[in-house]
Amino acid sequence: MSDAFDKQFLELQKIFIGNLPERKQRINAFYLALNSNRLDKPTLENLHREVHNLAGAAGCYQLTNLAEEARLVEDHLSIGADSEPLQSDCWWQALENFIAHLSGLLDGASPSG
Repeated sequence: MSDAFDKQFLELQKIFIGNLPERKQRINAFYLALNSNRLDKPTLENLHREVHNLAGAAGCYQLTNLAEEARLVEDHLSIGADSEPLQSDCWWQALENFIAHLSGLLDGASPSG
């Protein structure tokens, strides 16, 4: 890659990282809303979409750890699309753990990871 491209990429990556607190806030808001009404499909879909978008964008900006964790959360949310897992305390505990880990990665996101 050229130096000009690298510089532009790093600037865009920096902007993306700067916007991660907003993404974290949206993910946490959807998670809390879903947790208060476990059968709310639109909220589940919104949370899934937000995490899906995060996974894709993090991958594009070479934030590998964040992208991989977001994909794990996304996969777990896909399982929840069926109402049965939404009734399972085990599924909810796993989702809580995934969200907590993802939240930590969002707090510490840096170009190196």
